[in-house]
Amino acid sequence: MRTEHVGNGSRGRLKIPATIFILISLVATLAIAAQAQEGSLSSVVDPDEYIVGPGDRFRVDFWDGTSPTIEVTVSPEGFLLLTGIGRADVGNLILSEARARLRELISKYYPDVAYSITLVGIRSIKVLVSGAVKAPGMYEFIGTQRVSEALEKAGGILEGGSIRNITLNGGVREYLVDLLRYERVGDMNANPYLFSGYRIFVPQIMDSSAFIHISGEVVKAGGFEYRQGDNLGGLLEIAHGVTGQQNDSVLIFRGDQELRLNIAAAEFLLKPGDKIVVGRKAVEDEGGYFSITGEVHSPGRYPLKEAIGLDAALVRAGGVTLEAAVCSGAIFRKGSIRNDVVFASRLKDEIYYNVPPGSHNLPVAVDLCQYYPENLGKVDIVPGDSIVIPTRTEKVAVLGYVANPGMLTLKESRVSVKDIIRRAGGYSPGADRGRVEIVRAVSGARSLNGSAAFVYDGDAVVVPLKSQRKGFLDLLKDVAL
Repeated sequence: MRTEHVGNGSRGRLKIPATIFILISLVATLAIAAQAQEGSLSSVVDPDEYIVGPGDRFRVDFWDGTSPTIEVTVSPEGFLLLTGIGRADVGNLILSEARARLRELISKYYPDVAYSITLVGIRSIKVLVSGAVKAPGMYEFIGTQRVSEALEKAGGILEGGSIRNITLNGGVREYLVDLLRYERVGDMNANPYLFSGYRIFVPQIMDSSAFIHISGEVVKAGGFEYRQGDNLGGLLEIAHGVTGQQNDSVLIFRGDQELRLNIAAAEFLLKPGDKIVVGRKAVEDEGGYFSITGEVHSPGRYPLKEAIGLDAALVRAGGVTLEAAVCSGAIFRKGSIRNDVVFASRLKDEIYYNVPPGSHNLPVAVDLCQYYPENLGKVDIVPGDSIVIPTRTEKVAVLGYVANPGMLTLKESRVSVKDIIRRAGGYSPGADRGRVEIVRAVSGARSLNGSAAFVYDGDAVVVPLKSQRKGFLDLLKDVAL
């Protein structure tokens, strides 16, 4: 309950004996307590935030001992009608503004009388909660409750649901709800009050790249859902500010760009996928980056000072999606073939024979199924690496001298060449069984591993003729014909 006492000085007031004043105050207090017990007013109301609406009840108590108490309810049209005094339009005003309007009206008729204006009843409202929540539907609330309470009543937000792009609309304006900012910064405007007839909608995050990441000299580093209009200053607030002393430098990785800013550029607008490194030392220590594309939740370019495991790299990119064909993934590394051969041989994987000598962007074909998911940390990612995680197709191409060449369905993560040849009807007469070629889906690299090798999602298996080994492109033309 919010009460405001109004008077115009001692002149013209009726002096009330102390005992009578105490008695009146006691009666008013008991009445207020009874109303609160009935549930009419059970929450603390901030007069500078609470918006008055239809169903709210006000009481005006005059302290001259003769004027009657007035109790009125805001009409559906948003006004208060005070008998014998007049009408005050208070709908959609904050409580402090509504009181000011009432004072202006009442003072015309009671210029020399002290009085108080009290909000004694909060309206009951119904709000529709929809979208990515566990129990969508229509719920009843009171006017002092906020969007976060409505979502809690609807069972909470589902995994993958937005927490920064929720909408509350249905009336004269639309409110954008940012529960992350409300929780991290305490911004009450990011978690507005509810209104009768309004609808809360929680969208599902559809774009896996719609995140921004911040690291370096900040209190709480991490990846956060992007919201249109996000700027550097706002993100730093969500990250609970900077740490250390040399924290004036900011490095932003945006696609292939590297943007260097001063931390004072608080209004600098961010974009989805931005990677922000804060602090002079952190920026100076950035020895490079790695990139990751395909079926991860946050593809893009990430700063990298020294080698990390592939598991850590995937975590930084938000993890793989449900559509990822991890075993078909590839790592591309810039550098000499010699260094990459050492890298690959340590993993007991092979460098494919058709890589041209002196290549500076060598595909390192790591058999990720040997390591996924428990041992991906054994695969090193170094600055400059490019990781590709393709989309699962559930298809394998079998070309050349088999009974039924073409596309075969592959539900497993991998199968042996021997098994895939069997599914294609077996070898045709004249097939060179000792030179079965595997063409990897992502890198396009080839290997001669025979029937014991494994085939992954999207790969192609080529079976040549013994006397005349055709190239991969020639066999593709044969199939097309």
